[in-house]
Amino acid sequence: MEPVYSVTVNAQGGREGKVWTEEGPLNLELTTPAVLGGKGQLRTSYLELFGASIAACYQNAIQQAAGIDDHDNPDEVFADVAAQVDVLKDPERGGHRLSVVLHVKFYGGRFNELLDLRVIDEASGFCPLIKALEGECDFAIRRY
Repeated sequence: MEPVYSVTVNAQGGREGKVWTEEGPLNLELTTPAVLGGKGQLRTSYLELFGASIAACYQNAIQQAAGIDDHDNPDEVFADVAAQVDVLKDPERGGHRLSVVLHVKFYGGRFNELLDLRVIDEASGFCPLIKALEGECDFAIRRY
């Protein structure tokens, strides 16, 4: 398949390093949370970036599933999404694994509980990051 959009994000120095893109404004120094052995510096962690990406993507998918097209109009937003990213020990493979829980808060009285659940379910089909987490992702590692 031909990509609709493509971006390359560079990383150097691992979890205590930096990430940047050549073609965009992303240029951040990273840190690992102190509880995971990091220095605890006041920088963005890779886990925060992961959670922010999923929350933003899914919030947009919620708007799409609800039939709201104007994403730039704050009056049209009727749901907030927070991504809870937990790091768990992985006894089977060693190291760690992630658990992600999305917390969706609807407001404004636009729908009812049944319709909210339909929107949540349908939005999962629109969000490519959710699809990737559910295993619907082409994945490869290439040495260059």
